[in-house]
Amino acid sequence: MLSLLFSFMLRKISDFNLSAGRDDVEEILDGWRLDVANEIDHHFWREFRHVVKSANPDALNGRMGLCMLRSG
Repeated sequence: MLSLLFSFMLRKISDFNLSAGRDDVEEILDGWRLDVANEIDHHFWREFRHVVKSANPDALNGRMGLCMLRSG
């Protein structure tokens, strides 16, 4: 039972971060800085990239870089 609850909570956290990533590139950001990307499961990053690129095909993510605010 505990592992089921843990899995549910991890999915909720993942969903929140995917939603935030999408919303931010739709609203204000052109990309993400991923300082500790290697410490997060690669399946999450694949899903994150898909969600972000669906919202903004020009968004930068999936590499070490700067989180940039849109100009203009």
